[in-house]
Amino acid sequence: MKRDPVGVLRSVPQTGILFESVPETNCPHCKEVVPLANAKPLSSLLCPKCGGKVFVPGRVGGFLLYQRIGEGEMGTVYRATDESLKRDVAIKLVRGCHVDDPESCEQLRNEACAAGKLNHPRVAQVHALNFSNGFPFLVMELVTGEDFAQRLAREGHIDERAALRMALDVADGLSALHREGLAHGDIKPGNIVLDRDGNAKLVDFGLSGMRRRDSRGTLLGTPFYIAPELIRGSADTHRSDLYSLGATLYHLLAGRPPSEGVTSADIFKARVSHPPVPLRKHAHHVSLLTQKLVMRMLEIDPEKRQLDSDAVAAGIREALAQLDSTPPGIPGVSGFAHRVFARLKIPLPSRRHALVSVLGLIAVAEILIAVREHSFDQTLEWLHGKFAGRPESKTLSAAQRAPEAAASVSGDAEPAKTAALPVGRPQPQTEPVAPVRKEGAPQQGAPLPVKPPSPALSVPIPELFTTRIQPKWQSVNLGEPVPHGSTIQMGETVVVQSTGTGMWNGHDCGRFVWTKVSGDYSLSAQVKMIADKNGLAITGLLVKGDDFTHGPGLLFGFLGSGELFLQTRKPDETAVIVKRTGRPLQLPVYLKIIRNGKMFQACVSSYGRNWYPFAECSLELPPGNAIGLAVCSQDPATLAMAKFADICLLTPPRAAVSAHLDEPLRRVED
Repeated sequence: MKRDPVGVLRSVPQTGILFESVPETNCPHCKEVVPLANAKPLSSLLCPKCGGKVFVPGRVGGFLLYQRIGEGEMGTVYRATDESLKRDVAIKLVRGCHVDDPESCEQLRNEACAAGKLNHPRVAQVHALNFSNGFPFLVMELVTGEDFAQRLAREGHIDERAALRMALDVADGLSALHREGLAHGDIKPGNIVLDRDGNAKLVDFGLSGMRRRDSRGTLLGTPFYIAPELIRGSADTHRSDLYSLGATLYHLLAGRPPSEGVTSADIFKARVSHPPVPLRKHAHHVSLLTQKLVMRMLEIDPEKRQLDSDAVAAGIREALAQLDSTPPGIPGVSGFAHRVFARLKIPLPSRRHALVSVLGLIAVAEILIAVREHSFDQTLEWLHGKFAGRPESKTLSAAQRAPEAAASVSGDAEPAKTAALPVGRPQPQTEPVAPVRKEGAPQQGAPLPVKPPSPALSVPIPELFTTRIQPKWQSVNLGEPVPHGSTIQMGETVVVQSTGTGMWNGHDCGRFVWTKVSGDYSLSAQVKMIADKNGLAITGLLVKGDDFTHGPGLLFGFLGSGELFLQTRKPDETAVIVKRTGRPLQLPVYLKIIRNGKMFQACVSSYGRNWYPFAECSLELPPGNAIGLAVCSQDPATLAMAKFADICLLTPPRAAVSAHLDEPLRRVED
């Protein structure tokens, strides 16, 4: 979670609720006690010791509100403790409703009562509706996890299967609401959260008893997702929820909302006057069935949309079935042919004819690209990957094929043994730096031209280590002052979050996910997303001695600017650059460190199969090493995130290693 900038204070929303003050709280950054005399509940102040921003808790009706979660058009949501039941809940301070409006309050009570009876795994439960000083607040189940607004901001757009599975969960939740005669009223990416089991859950009710317009007649609702009939003054219905779900799906798949404008009024006007731009114009990769499903949900006339969420769920299942009709085991060109003919709804020809025709098209396209970019070697590598069943299934840009050529990106064809250049801030670049593409995000602008690899580097490194170790991974925050961070395993992906500063200059300060190993080894991982809040942020593989708190070491990874580097660290916490690309590479990229006695070799790969040398160096380390993943945000006030996958630790055949028993990564927060 990104920390708010120091010095920016947010005042309490004007709800009229009377909050009881709390005498003191603890600073979330330095943990020191902060006195709260004369501080207004739900406001913010600065910690007198570290200067960090501190939220001022407030108590109402037996609930202690201690963290602001988010704010929408219909109210503000806080994390709170139910002091009687000793559990955490979410509390929504409702706008636009007061006891002086008995009709609105009665409708709100009736709907909250109906919602409180609903117990469905895809909908956050409503616990209670309470009033303070005549103003209502809603007590709801607290669902912890990443919402789709956060995921969309990080990835740029969401994979079609993932988006459809989310929509299927939401549609099931809407069906349960519909059976109770309820509408959610505020469906948007930020109100859809992935729970611990990876299922989507609707949170933050916008019950229709909450007024759609304020005292000035201004429409309340999220402009990008509100249905056109609500703009015209109609009441919330099940079909208006379907529109909001369709707009959410459109945004997730295309990376942009269905209607755009400078102001809310512009968006509302576009919404009611003409239909959104067809999804296919912004998301060519999306299947035809999904396009039709989404565009029907976005019909201006509610009667032209699907009958209900059950019909939407049926359409989603059909689209998922078509996407899954090509078995995942069909590799390379054959699988590509199945997908092409299935998407076009053309009967699949004989295997021989399909392979010949599709292979011919691919070969012509790739050869033209190779002629343009002078990269025949990489074209052959890509085609070989198609036959081998590698996951890449789209034509790669020059920057995406660059990792194998990383050693020549900077124009330095010979790997340096060591460089006597002390590390300071990165040297100024003589040409513009292309932006790093986050996982799944659309590419912005043309990639920088990359020189083809030299003949000496075009031969992959043979894999000499064959014994795979399943170690016990541990997490620790390194450095002073102690940074904040967490480690989360999500399926095969490890998410590492950390603050910290000074790691580029040789100070080990950040999050270290580590294990111990003795003797020679190779450690590899796929880097799917890097910490990029600061140009000097660090994401990579860290090697230290038996005691990782001091002594020499080696760091191989990415700067926040996207540049790849290899760096050695001396016992006095100074650092020496061994090699640096000087320009960013396209993600994802596989990184590997190989130890052979005193020699350490850094390698890169696009697919994790063929490895190419980046640089090597000599380093005096004991036989036992602490090795693993390191993340540093280069900012003590900002929590940066990196993602790793396919982590692999190999040792020589029948080697004796000192590694712990297999144990999955667990979430550890400090």
